[in-house]
Amino acid sequence: MEEKLKRFLNQLLYFLTEGKGEVHLVKEESNLKVLFQVPQAAPLIGHRGENIYYLRHLVWLFLKCQADFSGKLYLDVNNYLQEKGDKLKEWAEQEIEKVIMSGRPVSFYNLSPYERRLIHIVCAADGRVGSHSADTPRGRVLTITPHKNEDK
Repeated sequence: MEEKLKRFLNQLLYFLTEGKGEVHLVKEESNLKVLFQVPQAAPLIGHRGENIYYLRHLVWLFLKCQADFSGKLYLDVNNYLQEKGDKLKEWAEQEIEKVIMSGRPVSFYNLSPYERRLIHIVCAADGRVGSHSADTPRGRVLTITPHKNEDK
């Protein structure tokens, strides 16, 4: 399975970047990380990381068809998602502080599912706030709300 996957990923990389760059595979139990390192990352990343999700889906389909893969697949290009996640966590922590200081909820629109999920995780880990997502006419919205303090 691993040789087939490496061959597929190298062919994909050659097709997308004319052979410039490298692919690294990292196995962690039943999960798999596919890390692309390329000189020109923008075409592989796309607008707000959209192309990474398409690449991930292509690789997942290959794994599903060729190897009956059932683990989790993580795919990143030049550490884009890792860096984006770190920045988003930092931003979410700043927004949590604003919610705590003001005592009022704050809502965010136009977040990707990945961004919403990450903010929900940060809010849950913080414990001083709650978060929820809901459908609105403007699209999906994530709201961070302060927990009611029972001590008062």
